[in-house]
Amino acid sequence: MNVDNKEIKENNDLISVIVPVYNVESYLRKCLDSIVGQTYKKLEIILVDDGSTDGSGSICDEYAKEDHRIKVIHKDNDGVSSARNIGIDNVEGKYILFVDADDIVNERYVEILYIELLKHKVDIVFCGIKSIYVKSGEETIIGVKKEFQGNINKDFIKFYRKNLFLITAGPYAKIYKANIIKSNNLKFDESYNNVEDYLFNLQYYSFIKPFYVSLEVLYYYYHYGRGSAVEIFSEKRWSDEFRALSFLKQWLEDRKVAGRYFIMTTRIVAIVRMFFEDKTNRSIGEKYYEYKELCKKVQKYIDYDYEDECKVKHYFILMTIKNKWYLPSFTYYYIKSLGKE
Repeated sequence: MNVDNKEIKENNDLISVIVPVYNVESYLRKCLDSIVGQTYKKLEIILVDDGSTDGSGSICDEYAKEDHRIKVIHKDNDGVSSARNIGIDNVEGKYILFVDADDIVNERYVEILYIELLKHKVDIVFCGIKSIYVKSGEETIIGVKKEFQGNINKDFIKFYRKNLFLITAGPYAKIYKANIIKSNNLKFDESYNNVEDYLFNLQYYSFIKPFYVSLEVLYYYYHYGRGSAVEIFSEKRWSDEFRALSFLKQWLEDRKVAGRYFIMTTRIVAIVRMFFEDKTNRSIGEKYYEYKELCKKVQKYIDYDYEDECKVKHYFILMTIKNKWYLPSFTYYYIKSLGKE
């Protein structure tokens, strides 16, 4: 991308970068180096130490002494949502970006997202993500092959069909307008252990129309194999997922988003798939019983109108659940999950 330096000079806005920090001393320096070394210099870097018990807090303080742009907030441990919210409460910048403390960003992460937002006159810009699996060395790119600009209500479905992860992922790989977040009192819901970032994004989308998706891959998401909440079965996780599903359904209906049935379908199927990603050691009988209980909760969200928009495979899954034919869909996903082990 050719960046217009004149445009940067004429619009030299303060931009806030929020980094929630918790027990990441092995990765934190790389993350902070990538932020401090940004080509766009007018930054406010807010590090929220969420009660780290390792050396993370000291590393934050060390960097703050070396760079006046860094502000460190130490707090008791209360989760990533709380840390991000405190960051939001303390921003002075016109725009906000988020970075997770065990990831790194391209040196032009801020510069490019900022220029794209000004150039296209939109309320949010998405960029591509490089997903890096440290143990295997595998790398995958999550992004677009062609730039995309549209209106949330009319064009959301076009973007969603091919770029689901960019939309549902955390707040990283995006630039937000601080005034939209603050004037609408948007916060990460601290009552959730999961999907709180997905809901935050949906709330933000409620107050915007124009959006832009950049070709640039600027965010590097690291998988260190330290365990994942997705792989741990818990009632709290499913409670969060269904609360989020209710929110999504209402959000789509209120805004009459084009393709809303397709969007609901993919979310429902994602929840069913997630059930089979759980690796807890249970007998097949126990797992089948739990699957039936999950399906009973899913049923009320399945609408026959989905038939017009969803994929054939998804339609099969939805209809077996809707009609209480649990065994066919259970068998399909159970065998599929065995192939991944």
